[in-house]
Amino acid sequence: MRQSRPPLVRMQYLHQQLQSNHYPNCTRVAEYFEVSTKSIQRDVDYMRDLLHAPIEYDQKKRGYYYDKPDWDFLPSTLLELGEAAALIATKKVLAQCEGSPFFDEVSRALDKMRQYLPEASAPNEFLNIYSFEKASPPAFDPRFFAIIEDAIRSTLKITITYRASWNQGVTERTVHPYIFHYSQQSDTWYLIGYCELRGDFRTFAINRIRTLTLTKKHFTVQKAFSVDTYLS
Repeated sequence: MRQSRPPLVRMQYLHQQLQSNHYPNCTRVAEYFEVSTKSIQRDVDYMRDLLHAPIEYDQKKRGYYYDKPDWDFLPSTLLELGEAAALIATKKVLAQCEGSPFFDEVSRALDKMRQYLPEASAPNEFLNIYSFEKASPPAFDPRFFAIIEDAIRSTLKITITYRASWNQGVTERTVHPYIFHYSQQSDTWYLIGYCELRGDFRTFAINRIRTLTLTKKHFTVQKAFSVDTYLS
């Protein structure tokens, strides 16, 4: 089976077929990429409606063609110069999120977009006037993020052993996890949640969690809780 390709790759193929007057249609292109004809139709509609490609359909030849043969499809023009530069810079800034569940997915998405940018373009010059401090490696088990995220989305309690910063004492807590919070000031990820041991909301530095277990017990989210009010 042909490996799944991003829509832009399919659109590039369509463009080549149209430029060569091969009169591609949705069925043939769908068979080539081993996707549904609806996927190819969406690609054609996107090129025609949003990129203003002069695509027309020839009933006799049962395929598409360019009404203006000199029209060119350049994926790099989908982004303005500043947007392309920001896209490249974003991955550098994103380094502070390494270890979080979304880091790998967002990083791969950015890499996919970068393949459509010009190899030698002004974004590189743009980055020459900026310096990004290299993020330190996460001081916690990255798996904690995935477990806590699952707990937040499923409203499941977690049990943790936690080492306090003020006396280095280790306590066992049952926590209702509410939200992740990243502090730029301390360069630390925190979990904000309700602590059954203290009977109130608490902030837990994730790098101070020694062990973590996802339970099967659900908790009820307190609708009156506001993270902005809590942090202020």
